[in-house]
Amino acid sequence: MSLKSAPYYWLECDQCGVKSTDEGEFAAWSDSGTAFDNARDDEWTTDGERDHCPNCPSITKCEQCGSPAGELAGRERDDHCEKCWTALDAPTEQEQT
Repeated sequence: MSLKSAPYYWLECDQCGVKSTDEGEFAAWSDSGTAFDNARDDEWTTDGERDHCPNCPSITKCEQCGSPAGELAGRERDDHCEKCWTALDAPTEQEQT
């Protein structure tokens, strides 16, 4: 038998830099899918490009247009970006008359 090495995977929060392995029992995973799955199980959020740990603002996509919803989504604007929230909040023609 010979000693072998392989790449290992973990996530780092794009907001604060904490690693997905800082609180767990593993230092890293042998495949990227397991690293992502474990981070999601630990309530990490992503927009496909950035990842945030549970201690940082959640990354949410807008329910209307799919663009990043921003830090106020889920708290003050449900899951909508500011543009769509403003449009939803605007009075309709019937309400204006």
